[in-house]
Amino acid sequence: MRKKIKVSIAKLVKEILEEDMKYFNYTRERICNLIIQELGYEKPLSLLQEKMSDQEKVLITFNLYEKNTGYFNDMLRESGEETERDFLRKIFSTYINFQPLIREKIIRKDIFCELDKARKRNKMIKISHNNQILTVKPLGLERDNETGYNYLRGLLNNQEYLYRIRDIESLKVKY
Repeated sequence: MRKKIKVSIAKLVKEILEEDMKYFNYTRERICNLIIQELGYEKPLSLLQEKMSDQEKVLITFNLYEKNTGYFNDMLRESGEETERDFLRKIFSTYINFQPLIREKIIRKDIFCELDKARKRNKMIKISHNNQILTVKPLGLERDNETGYNYLRGLLNNQEYLYRIRDIESLKVKY
């Protein structure tokens, strides 16, 4: 069963979450669940939470995905935090402290794992990008100087192209 979450967070945290929701075209529920899924067992940055304690707070609500609901109490217990509220505040504060390219790696972990596998094995990849299926040789990642997010640099038909990671709907290693 899904669990309804209500937590007050610093206004800055909400603003950055909303920027990422817009950038990735994700709902609040989806982005919050991905952050909890990826950072729930990590050690959050408590120093940042302390520095933001005097900021204006805003309430966010979302439903935990069923798979996260099962892990949530275990994550909370292992974190050592006494309340869900403090646990969630630290997770979200930690997330927003990362540069956009790292936040993208948290949100799009599935894409980056497959991409890393392909690069290590020197394999081609199939990507679904802007409603096209392309076979690409991954060469590396590039950082967008304007937004701070990632591009995949790859070879397609012996020509180098940049593919914005957020626009890659799926990625499979070609064996």
